[in-house]
Amino acid sequence: MFRPDQEQAVEMQFCNVEVDEWEIGVDRLNLQEVIGRGAFGAVWRALLSEPDGKLGNRAVAAKCFTRKIME
Repeated sequence: MFRPDQEQAVEMQFCNVEVDEWEIGVDRLNLQEVIGRGAFGAVWRALLSEPDGKLGNRAVAAKCFTRKIME
């Protein structure tokens, strides 16, 4: 499992209580490395477990918003 250094550390939190059917639970994502940064957060290369309800993993991009934007 990837362990980000302090510069890349991310604290995953839910943005809201209501979850749309298309949203993916953070427990299904394994963040690998930052592939981009911007004013609103970072984009990570990640592995998604059980894509489309099937066994295995799929490489995906995951956007993690900065805390400042969330508040």
